[in-house]
Amino acid sequence: MCKKKFQWYFIFSIAELIFLLFFSINILLKGAFEYDFYDYMTDRSDGMVKICTERIAVPKGIYQVTVHYEKEKGNGQCYAQASEKGVHSLYSDHVKLSYLQSEKSFDIYVNDEVDDLRLVVEPEENGSLVIRRIHMETAANAKVYQIFCMALKLLLANVIAAVFYYRDKKVKRFTEVFCLFAIGMTASVGLMEEYILFGHDLMFHLLRIEGLKDGLLAGGFPVKMQPGWFNGWGYPVSIMYGDQMLYFPALLRLLGVSVQNAYKCYIAAINLGTAAVAYYAFLKISGDKKTALFGSCLYTLAPYRLSCIYVRAALGEYSAMLFLPLIILSFWYALKAKEDEAITTDKLAAPVIGFTGLIQTHVLTCFLTAFMILIFCIIYRKRIFRKNVLFYLSRIVLLTLLLNLWFIIPFLQYMGEDFVVTAKAEMTPAFQRWGANFAELFAVYWNGTLNSAWGELASISQKFPKPVGSAYLLVMAGAVCLYARGRAEKQGKRIFLCSGFFLLSVFMASTVFPYYAINKILPALGSLFLHIQFPYRFLTMAALFGSVLAVFFIMGVSEAYGRKAAAVVMALFGLVAVWQGTQLIYSTLYRGDYFVIYDIAGLDNNAVSTGEYLYENTWGPATEGQQVPVANGAVIEGFHKQYCEVTVTCRSEKQQDAYVCMPLFYYIGYEARDLATNEVLELVRSEDNNRIRVNLPAGYEGTFTVRFRELLTWKAAKLISILTILLLLFNRIKKKKGGDGGLIQKIKGSFKKAIERFGNSTLFWSGGVAFIVFGILLVLNFHADYTSDDFKYHFFFDTMGTPHEGTHRMRVWEVFSSMMNHWKLCNGRIVAHGALQLALMLGKTGFKILNAFMFVLLGGLIYLHAAYGKKKSPVLLVSIYAGLWFFLPQFGMTVIWASGAANYLWNTVLILVVLLPYRVYLMNQKRMENSLRNLILMGVLGALAGCSNENSGGAMVLLGIMYIGMYYYYKMPIPKWAFSGMAGGILGIILLISAPGNYRISSRTDLAGLVERGKHIAAVTKKELGIVIVLLLIALLVSYVLRKSMGGMPFRKLPFLYVLAGAASIGVLVFSAMQPERTWFIGTVFFLIAAAYLYEDLIWLSGTVSAVLAVVMVLAFAYSFQMEYPKIDATYAQVREGVDRIEQAVERGEESVTIPMVVPSDSKYDAYNGTSYVKEPADDWMNAWMARYYGLKAIYGTEK
Repeated sequence: MCKKKFQWYFIFSIAELIFLLFFSINILLKGAFEYDFYDYMTDRSDGMVKICTERIAVPKGIYQVTVHYEKEKGNGQCYAQASEKGVHSLYSDHVKLSYLQSEKSFDIYVNDEVDDLRLVVEPEENGSLVIRRIHMETAANAKVYQIFCMALKLLLANVIAAVFYYRDKKVKRFTEVFCLFAIGMTASVGLMEEYILFGHDLMFHLLRIEGLKDGLLAGGFPVKMQPGWFNGWGYPVSIMYGDQMLYFPALLRLLGVSVQNAYKCYIAAINLGTAAVAYYAFLKISGDKKTALFGSCLYTLAPYRLSCIYVRAALGEYSAMLFLPLIILSFWYALKAKEDEAITTDKLAAPVIGFTGLIQTHVLTCFLTAFMILIFCIIYRKRIFRKNVLFYLSRIVLLTLLLNLWFIIPFLQYMGEDFVVTAKAEMTPAFQRWGANFAELFAVYWNGTLNSAWGELASISQKFPKPVGSAYLLVMAGAVCLYARGRAEKQGKRIFLCSGFFLLSVFMASTVFPYYAINKILPALGSLFLHIQFPYRFLTMAALFGSVLAVFFIMGVSEAYGRKAAAVVMALFGLVAVWQGTQLIYSTLYRGDYFVIYDIAGLDNNAVSTGEYLYENTWGPATEGQQVPVANGAVIEGFHKQYCEVTVTCRSEKQQDAYVCMPLFYYIGYEARDLATNEVLELVRSEDNNRIRVNLPAGYEGTFTVRFRELLTWKAAKLISILTILLLLFNRIKKKKGGDGGLIQKIKGSFKKAIERFGNSTLFWSGGVAFIVFGILLVLNFHADYTSDDFKYHFFFDTMGTPHEGTHRMRVWEVFSSMMNHWKLCNGRIVAHGALQLALMLGKTGFKILNAFMFVLLGGLIYLHAAYGKKKSPVLLVSIYAGLWFFLPQFGMTVIWASGAANYLWNTVLILVVLLPYRVYLMNQKRMENSLRNLILMGVLGALAGCSNENSGGAMVLLGIMYIGMYYYYKMPIPKWAFSGMAGGILGIILLISAPGNYRISSRTDLAGLVERGKHIAAVTKKELGIVIVLLLIALLVSYVLRKSMGGMPFRKLPFLYVLAGAASIGVLVFSAMQPERTWFIGTVFFLIAAAYLYEDLIWLSGTVSAVLAVVMVLAFAYSFQMEYPKIDATYAQVREGVDRIEQAVERGEESVTIPMVVPSDSKYDAYNGTSYVKEPADDWMNAWMARYYGLKAIYGTEK
């Protein structure tokens, strides 16, 4: 019965996926809406003059409205109206039209098809605003948004189906998950309105989210300079304010979710996360689930925390509170350890995540935390300054620094600049009043006001809520009683300590704490306190220590009076926590100011409070009317601005002192380069509002680009952080495989021991080999530019010919419809070409780095297929990479050429990934669970791999079926995912070969034709794989002899599977009309796996022989590389000359250009040897696509 239910659930899930696929295809194939309004009418019906368009019918979707109007003719606002189906049919902001600008764009959400939509412009003064044109079109992310919404609905239906399927099963931790969900949702009840509550910092944080979205669209990751601030002048908020948590709402914005809904989703996620993290930490401390839930409830519903969400909109502060319980947990681990007890590495993850979370969310909370840690370490200095504890804490600090070095280095460098936030300030007596008085701290009722009155005699009704919370006060009172009566035997010291920190935090949050007196005695300490801005921030610490106190209090009650008494106390105090939390939320809902915002255009992007990250004496609002470069002593002939990148064409009229001021604020990291010579121009901070000024050389004439680039030290720091993450992942993987504690455990002790351990570590040497190979492949990739089909795949695929009028650049959300056209018109290799189109969006540099990594990954996967379950051997890895270099067919076309790499290198990587679980399962049946997740995952991956290319997909399915046969032969239970993977592969092959585009070329022939094809295949095989086949036969013979001599050990069967699959991938080419040498790629890889598998027998024969063989291969590679590199470089020099001419023509605004035709070398490592490049006529398909790529009308070829 259970199996039958699962089958129905599985069928339902597959049906959902199929429905989503067809729904997505239907949405993507729909045409875009576009409409221009030219005729307007004046509406005076409500006493105001309104300029209105005609009413039109508009289908459901997201639309971008662009208003073109005359500059300096007055201010106004624009919005959309539709009255037919009610207010929920249309979401539109009232967007300001500034007299300093001439156009404004914003998005509107049409939630139901409407027949009477119109756009309304309200001038501030009657007749002062002149509208030239209003354009309305489908937003860029409208289709993605519809698909995303449907996916969410289907996911919800799937969850309901899963609940129905598992209704008879006892789900692990269901009660805890339900309670945590209830706690998180209680804290999120204020989000269940059509609006959001206006908070002190709301606009600032909404702009941060939008800035991340724009930064991602600009191609930056991680984003450093957010482009949208100050009317596009840029703001380094991502450098000064950790925003990694905000990538979630930024991604939602990219998917089309409105501004306020993205922000609401973030708050809900933070509430749920806070409840879960607090529960985890308190569970580790108390060991009791109910106590942990109680502590989580108090902490998540802490009044000050909810005030930060609903009143202050202090996103950084309430986000940081998610991680504070993990900091407490780290010191719990430290103090619980005995004198000589080593604190295991499994207790590192939570503290490191906690400190990393603080750094990446709120630097000011880091200061508060550091202050409390300092006091704690002074109190417990004897227990802290123990060898094992110091070692444990030092590892936490080291890992945290390494993981966050990419953020810390730029942050510290910017902190040295003369920004507003870094300016020295003196503490005044007013700072004392910025705390909370005792009436506020002990309040049990709040009015939810947003006011921030700081006067000594200001009414409490004019102050936003800053309470400690009744639940914490009750816990404190109960803890005092328990301690005073001597009933807290085991928990007494803990209760006393937490009570002290709780009271200290409350005291420091009050107006009574002597900040000003401390500043007079110790100015240095006073200046540190000044950086927290407001003393009431210490209520964050009060909530944390109050919750920990509650946990210890309940543990004490349970020990003194029993678990039932503790349960009663938790129920009562928990109800108080829920009551006080919901009371604060509803008092704010009923008396707070609401705010509706759908698109960021409805906000003032100058809303940055005091402009903390601007240089001093900068006036942000002045940017609104300054959107073009300004020259002195030079003539600007043209410019283009996109995000924070400005390209200017100009000529100097002076011999010296000529410069151009850019519409960008100056910050460290910007650089100016001449596009023709790549020469760096002098870039300085101008006295004109601290904008960028580019000083021009005497007599300069040309085009330069100003863009933001990471400094070398930033890149080095980022590399260190990435390597740290990779090492931690390797450590985790090794630990899961039953290692000795992982890499972190290995590096403890002195540096000498660490070096010795690394010197003997196969992981270290294997990583070194991979790193060197990556570097070599980077060199090769950077000695090739786009060629042949690469230019074509930058565009939406809708033709087999040359570009037409509608040809446009590929966009992410168009990949499915583009590949659908490819399937119909060209061939069925939609996986490879879809991946190629997406990867080309990374730009040249990004693609080259990715491609080099894919080659490294190919070698690693071959190693895993060959050596899984055997002794690790870096020498084998060296041999594999050398084998790939020497034996891969047409290396330049299959590994370096972008389109070729996607079809062969990348597809082979995908195939080996799909087959790896089959290989692993043969050695260890427990490595991959027979779960629904794996069933679906393998089916999807199998389908993608099967649809890779014709002979590769078939070889993959054949090898997978042979693996299943091996399982049957060895009487192993055959997992369901093994069948689903191959079933998916077969479906992928069917999709591949059934493509209508395949039948452009007929593969039909008679028997004589098949014989001729067979001869050709044999000749190519001998040429490409002759040496490999000979080496493989020798390895098989050695293996057979050795196993006979060692007592008749069973002969190895697995290599034959790869040999048969490789041979089949080559033999099947007899049915193809064309057999280019590159199609031998997958066969070569399978033969190399078989040869590498037999490597272990060679080690038995002699470890020295294997090492010598590896050295010989390395020397042979070095010789080959130094012979082939000059050829590659010579070809690239020709290509580079042509690209330079094209770029110069683009800079000068020319419509056509003539470039030298490339004469490639005869090297198989040359990407241009065998690919198409520029020809003489401009109408050649290659010339046409290359011209469209560079934005020219024509490119001609000429002999050099």
